[in-house]
Amino acid sequence: IPVLNWFAPALNNHPVHGLGKWSEEDVAQYLQAGANRHAATYGPMSEVIAHSLQYAKPTDIQAMATYLKSLPAQAPVEKESTGLGERTLQPLMQRGENIYTNTCAECHGKKGEGKPNQFPALAGNVNVIAPNPANAIRMVLNGGFSPSTQGTPYPHGMPPYRVELSNTDIAAVVTYIRRSLGNAASGVASVEVDKLRGAQ
Repeated sequence: IPVLNWFAPALNNHPVHGLGKWSEEDVAQYLQAGANRHAATYGPMSEVIAHSLQYAKPTDIQAMATYLKSLPAQAPVEKESTGLGERTLQPLMQRGENIYTNTCAECHGKKGEGKPNQFPALAGNVNVIAPNPANAIRMVLNGGFSPSTQGTPYPHGMPPYRVELSNTDIAAVVTYIRRSLGNAASGVASVEVDKLRGAQ
């Protein structure tokens, strides 16, 4: 979503970058409650759920879920950046692991497993491993809350770390979660964080 500086993940059945690992019930729960065992909404999708989808008829939500699960897997259109060399990645990963252990692991788990219906897993999370790291960067920078819905009346949120963490710190922790915890996405440069720090 270029104007909003968010990345819209695929809604097809790609096993890594889409809904391939989600059941039809997972999709329906996500669309109506704003969270499921795989992920929680934030950003523009939270607004869609808060102001629209949570009020939809369950039969309409089920029809949407059935349709989305019928879409064949397609490779991502956007290709991952590979601009960071191994000499840059190694110290960034070490720094990121330290930040993750001290700042993130209490909620998201030592292995990125999360806590069901509380804190989303980072391992295998579509927004973490997306070809474009914008969503993961924005969550660390600005924090976020899923919408309060009938299915999730008291959603947990994530605090912002834009003051506590520098651009390099955020690049390090996002690189760490994208390249460890069972994930294998590209690293993130501090310039990418700087670009989003000023975005709305």
